[in-house]
Amino acid sequence: MATFVNLRLTIEQAAAISKACEMMTRLGIGQIEHLAEEVRWGSILPYTTAPDPDVAFNADRCDRVSDLCHAIKHELGFARSASRGIGHGHNPMHVRRAYEVQKVIDKALAEHRNPNPEFRGVHYDGLGPRYTSDPAPEAVVDVALALPASAIEGGTEPTLPESLSASGARNNGAL
Repeated sequence: MATFVNLRLTIEQAAAISKACEMMTRLGIGQIEHLAEEVRWGSILPYTTAPDPDVAFNADRCDRVSDLCHAIKHELGFARSASRGIGHGHNPMHVRRAYEVQKVIDKALAEHRNPNPEFRGVHYDGLGPRYTSDPAPEAVVDVALALPASAIEGGTEPTLPESLSASGARNNGAL
């Protein structure tokens, strides 16, 4: 019997978890240069007292970070443009788990943003081939009403507005 953890996240929090899972996956399969890309995109900022876009994005600094990432890859035995596929036997289990969780979250978020896109990109794929023997992760995006603290503390039962009654509540379903 498996034990499960349920999280209640905002869309933005789920996107952050997906991004963290992607970073763990990329680093774990040897795509160390992804760290340099995150620096170039401004996702990883230098240590400063106040974030300043002109200070953060400095071409020379980005090039040095890229060179350091390639040195790390070399030290780990990877050729400059090499990495392992996610299914490679040398990938640690936590890397495989991060990949599976990311795929499930990405699909739920993509379908929430646009349930019927003209073109279904990779974010709509969801969990394809499995790389763990864990139970499949699930992600569901649904509408939740924010309750005031007094309602929670007082034990009063919240009521849904007519527009969000059981028949009208949006639920994209489990993946």
